[in-house]
Amino acid sequence: MKTKTLFFIVLLIMALFYSCEEEYWPEVNKYENLLVVNGSIHTGPGPYKVSLSLSSPVQEPAFIPLEGCTVSIQENTGNTEVLEEVEPGIYQTSPDGIQGQAGHRYKVKIQTKEGKEYESEYQEIPEPVGIDTVYAELEYQEDINLNHDLAGYRFYISSKEATKDTNYFFWNLTETYEFTSDFYIDYIYEGQIKKFPKFDSVYRCWKTEVVPEIFIFSTADLSVSQVNSFPLNYVTTQTKQLMIRYSLLVEQYTVSYENYEFWNNIKKQITEGGGLFTSQPFQVRGNVKNVNDPKEAVMGFFMVAGRSSKRIFVNRPSIEFYYSTCRPITDLRGLGFSNPSQWPIYLTVLAAGNMGYASDQCFDCTLKGGKLNPPEFWNYQ
Repeated sequence: MKTKTLFFIVLLIMALFYSCEEEYWPEVNKYENLLVVNGSIHTGPGPYKVSLSLSSPVQEPAFIPLEGCTVSIQENTGNTEVLEEVEPGIYQTSPDGIQGQAGHRYKVKIQTKEGKEYESEYQEIPEPVGIDTVYAELEYQEDINLNHDLAGYRFYISSKEATKDTNYFFWNLTETYEFTSDFYIDYIYEGQIKKFPKFDSVYRCWKTEVVPEIFIFSTADLSVSQVNSFPLNYVTTQTKQLMIRYSLLVEQYTVSYENYEFWNNIKKQITEGGGLFTSQPFQVRGNVKNVNDPKEAVMGFFMVAGRSSKRIFVNRPSIEFYYSTCRPITDLRGLGFSNPSQWPIYLTVLAAGNMGYASDQCFDCTLKGGKLNPPEFWNYQ
């Protein structure tokens, strides 16, 4: 989920906060168990989510949900909604609840089970800027670790011209792709070889995940407040993402300067930090504070934004693919030595007519995080 993905990006920054020019292992345990807040309200439809968690050890990053809190989103007009905890640490508005409106101001308020209170300042939602086009172009990159060029699609975005002179953008990308397992399940072994009734039942899947990169842009230095062909993510033929069909949902958020600077600083930490043994980075703080102790470090950001979105589909490009595939074992004598706890063992009929077996992940696409049914938006029109 998006809120958890943002949490891990912020958590990565913690590993970069405390370092110096000489190699050493800093005491970072005092930076554990900090409140991490990630959430938003925008001009797009709800429900809106707020994720609350505690920072974990740098060596063992994990999502540690902060449960049992009272979380509300408040509007400067007096409208307030208390969010429901839909899963541990994830709080959500109702689908027909509070709605973000451009020009209105919003803040988040949090009370923990222990009675600690946190809140952000009221922020005004900027007027959303529309997306003009999202498109993909084939791109080839040299890679010294490969004996061939790295090929794939680079995605780009252009916005419509904004009415405001200076705008700050943050893009959230969600990819969905169709892929298959390497083999059909023709037979199974459970002490003896049996015909499998539906050979393609777990062969084809669809997978959706957030692109874990930070994409931001400012029009402050442009004569025209418009985004033109800004590069987004790059999807290569080293994976199965472009195997059949790929879709990218681009959510464009028009945000405040403070929000832009928050993500800009995090991006600098990732791209320039270089790890624990480089120069001391600065600490990136969000916009949520402890009401009674403003000096307490709180991570994350509550975003208010104007939102527009666009989805693009691309089919498999007519270029060579290099993703790895499974190699089946054709000597079936090993099946007789298998442990019953490993059953059923999947087998496939190979092109030569003989049978082979391999890891379950080579047969069952759900074991790679896929879903067996396509999402509602998936079609071939």
